[in-house]
Amino acid sequence: MLHPVRAKLLACGLALSLAAAAPAVAASEWVEATHSAVRLVTAGEMETDGSKGLWAAVAIRMDEGWKTYWRNPGDAGIPSHLDWEGSINLASAKVEWPAPLRFHDGLAWSIGYEDEVVIPIRLEAENPERPVALSLRFSYAVCAEICIPEQADLNGFVRNGETDAAASKMIGRAVKKVPEVLAEGASSHFASLERMGDAEGRFVEVTLKAFDGADKADLFAETTEGIGLPVPTRMNEGADAGQPGFRVYLDGVPENQKQEPLSLRLTLVWPDGAFQQDWLLD
Repeated sequence: MLHPVRAKLLACGLALSLAAAAPAVAASEWVEATHSAVRLVTAGEMETDGSKGLWAAVAIRMDEGWKTYWRNPGDAGIPSHLDWEGSINLASAKVEWPAPLRFHDGLAWSIGYEDEVVIPIRLEAENPERPVALSLRFSYAVCAEICIPEQADLNGFVRNGETDAAASKMIGRAVKKVPEVLAEGASSHFASLERMGDAEGRFVEVTLKAFDGADKADLFAETTEGIGLPVPTRMNEGADAGQPGFRVYLDGVPENQKQEPLSLRLTLVWPDGAFQQDWLLD
């Protein structure tokens, strides 16, 4: 009987050998659920922003009227979870979330996607000379009038120097929907951020500059530590309302930190673009 450690090493070696010999796989089979289906799309090496890297994506399709959630699911959503344990030669997997939408279910706001979404994932191999065997347990939820938690086990291979054209085209389109990351302090469509408070609690008032599409812009907020904040409240709506803006309530931030220096991560989305920017409030 093989020693457990030796058996694991042999299994890893066999998996890498199979990966090296297997033909390029563009996508796993669709894993069907009650009102949705998911699959892992594997592009291999593709170029984005002038640099090459390994890419995959999770594709989700949903029945009409159903939605799934962004990294911050909002006031009434369930966040997705990606577990890569079991993958071989994978150093990191960074999810690049496309710009989301806000939804209202009659009671609360949530943030996410409807119909279908492709969520790009930037991969890094531990050893760039060897293929990466991907093993993903993807936990997510889809909602209409009720929310249904789902889970799928997805697998695939990627390797440097090999590209699947169809998968690259699909993922490339999704990457273009990911908000641009602006440096903290860089010029942007934000005019000002001001801490304030009312009977509902502490909030930050975010005012926008005038730009084409400002009246249709939407804002989503988190802390840079990953605390998802409530869906911001729109202010100054209407043709004669003046400068557009939002109130970002700090529910979820510990009480002793609400008046301390606070770093917010703001994502602004409008019909022609989207960006993400961190702001440090003293």
